[in-house]
Amino acid sequence: MQLTVSETAELARSEGVIAAGLATFVEVGLALAKIRDKRLYRNTHGSFELYLKQRWPEIGRRMAYRLIDAGEVVTNVNHGPHAPPVNERQARALVPLTPEMQRETWRVVNETGPATAARAEEVSKRILQGLSPAKQREILEE
Repeated sequence: MQLTVSETAELARSEGVIAAGLATFVEVGLALAKIRDKRLYRNTHGSFELYLKQRWPEIGRRMAYRLIDAGEVVTNVNHGPHAPPVNERQARALVPLTPEMQRETWRVVNETGPATAARAEEVSKRILQGLSPAKQREILEE
């Protein structure tokens, strides 16, 4: 199935963000998510993974998915008085949590100490540990 003119332009814009490195990790993650979710790679590649391997070998599959997750987390927690995570590692600690828990965890991280990746991971683990095993499984399997 061929891309429409609009989709072709959207692919070019998204690839421009990635290639130029003009963007933060958030914009790169959101551009990759758009390409994946809308299947904007389909003119030239049979899968998103193949697209990544051939078009962005320096990023790789694992890092691409980390960037996608980080972009989604930052978009989710970027409301309120606290600055959002400033790097992928900080955001990664929040990925397993529900959107509501991500916002609460990031609030706690900012209000109880320095907003570092290690601190985000520590608070995230504490919040998960406070849940029942069934609720932990439910969240981690989403």
